[in-house]
Amino acid sequence: MQIAKVDSRKEEKTLLASITNTDFLNQIRPNIAIPLFTTKATKTVMKWCVDYFDRYEKAPGNQLNTIYENSDLTLSDTDKEYIDALLIKLSNLSNTASDFNVDYQIDQTMEFFKTRRLEQLLDNVQGSLMIGKVDAAEDNVVQYMKVEREENKGIDMFRDIDKIKVMSTDTRHTLFQPPGAVGELTGPFKRGDFVLFASRAKGGKTMVLQQVGMWASIGAHLKVLHLSLEMMADEVKDRYYSAFTGKRMSTYRGSTAIQFPYFDDDASIQYYDMDLPMMTSDHIEDKAYDLNLMSKGGRLVVEARAENSFAVRDLKALLDKYETQHDLVFDIVIVDYADIMMATDTKIEYRHRLDTIYKSLRGLAQERSLCVITATQSGRESFDKGTKATNISEDIRKLATVTHAFAINMTDEEKSKKYWRLSTIVSRRQHFVAQDTIICLACLEVARMIVDSKWVNETQLTE
Repeated sequence: MQIAKVDSRKEEKTLLASITNTDFLNQIRPNIAIPLFTTKATKTVMKWCVDYFDRYEKAPGNQLNTIYENSDLTLSDTDKEYIDALLIKLSNLSNTASDFNVDYQIDQTMEFFKTRRLEQLLDNVQGSLMIGKVDAAEDNVVQYMKVEREENKGIDMFRDIDKIKVMSTDTRHTLFQPPGAVGELTGPFKRGDFVLFASRAKGGKTMVLQQVGMWASIGAHLKVLHLSLEMMADEVKDRYYSAFTGKRMSTYRGSTAIQFPYFDDDASIQYYDMDLPMMTSDHIEDKAYDLNLMSKGGRLVVEARAENSFAVRDLKALLDKYETQHDLVFDIVIVDYADIMMATDTKIEYRHRLDTIYKSLRGLAQERSLCVITATQSGRESFDKGTKATNISEDIRKLATVTHAFAINMTDEEKSKKYWRLSTIVSRRQHFVAQDTIICLACLEVARMIVDSKWVNETQLTE
């Protein structure tokens, strides 16, 4: 198979920028791998740049000629000729580099790194296949490391004054905060967060996840992927559009009448008597046009897979597909729900499989700088006593892995009165008192799990 070779000018400009621009070198340093460069000459010069930067925290600039002259590296005459020629090329290129665009060059360098990694992957896969090692070829694909642009995340706690002074007020990584009392309880959801909602079986987990997806995509204009491992994609879509349109998906005993809950001026729960028609394809189509405008660039994508058939590595591949094929990088990934993802090692005990899945999802949130939100089921005792930290099903280590965990509690009586309770189980960032509770009004007939919310002590209800 013939493939197009990498553009040598991208490689040369990467070297030029590394020699002359400290900001550029600082930003690409985490991604530099010397073997990606194509010749002994370019590898040698890049290593000089990296070594100089790691020691002095700046690009070598004119010092490169001195480094070359004083190098004790044994170089052949041919290598020296290559480097001499390269430095002359770099000098010629620098004559036209007065308007250096750091961001653009970083993007070009990332493309160069990606191309080289793919070339090396292809060579390795073809080599393994030619000698009949199919498993080895597959391992090369699985282990392929995708090149991503990273920020230098290190902070010198005594010297990086510009970074230190903004830490307490920096909102760059904040994605959104739910409205009303719910947001006061949860605080903001940020990049790198791993958020868990827990409830008893059939306790509203999916609808809460759906509500978060609506807030994030429509209210905060974020890009959201909703992965369902429980329902077909059409079922998830219908639930979303029932909430979006305010139309019913089904009737109860042939009636379309419902009672819609609200808080009156005294914070007591009252009800509107309403007659809601069944949702039709016309309702969905009309609403889709409105939502496309309202989202202002936000996206809500639904994917569905079979239970215990989809692993975290498959989720990573799915995210890569959307980025490479659709230029779509998600801010939030909703997994409904993590407990029924497939573990890569099926021979270990179920609780250890769950621990591996949860740690992998937390790692995904950190690696991709996105927020992962999922749900879990609480144990049998939660049917009578409510969901809390002591009855998270299967493995309490889930709570050690997530950044936030919230309990969804709704008794049968509360369900009939169209409200439920939300409280904090754990939070690494938000101060909380375990007994503090939010009352959320719900209208399940139109898939709205949170119509309004208030702190319980502000309502006429008692816990």
